[in-house]
Amino acid sequence: MSKESLQILKIVYGFLSSLTDEQLNNLVTKKARIKYENTRTVKPLKKIVADVDKICSEIDAMTTCEQAREYLDDLNLDRAALIEITKHYSIPIRSKETNTQLLDKIVENTVGSKLRYNTLLNVKLH
Repeated sequence: MSKESLQILKIVYGFLSSLTDEQLNNLVTKKARIKYENTRTVKPLKKIVADVDKICSEIDAMTTCEQAREYLDDLNLDRAALIEITKHYSIPIRSKETNTQLLDKIVENTVGSKLRYNTLLNVKLH
């Protein structure tokens, strides 16, 4: 007998030994039956509907943080899409960050950093 067969027999024995005499009698007289139920459901992977490359090229064309934030808010992106955008820009994130925090990071690390860089370039030192 294989290990798996022994494990199954142990599970069945444990289950049957936990039943009352009445429940066992109902099984024998076919008034009740044993039902297999999968306790672990596997959720299908949700496909990212958003076109991350298109979204990122739109963000790259933005000139203000407000404009970028409004654009992203209007898209109403799910968490998976926001994470893909942060990966595109190599923005480090923590797993517990909210969608709002992810949006803030995306805007700040794209448009915000571009604005700061341009400001530094245009500073005239006399």
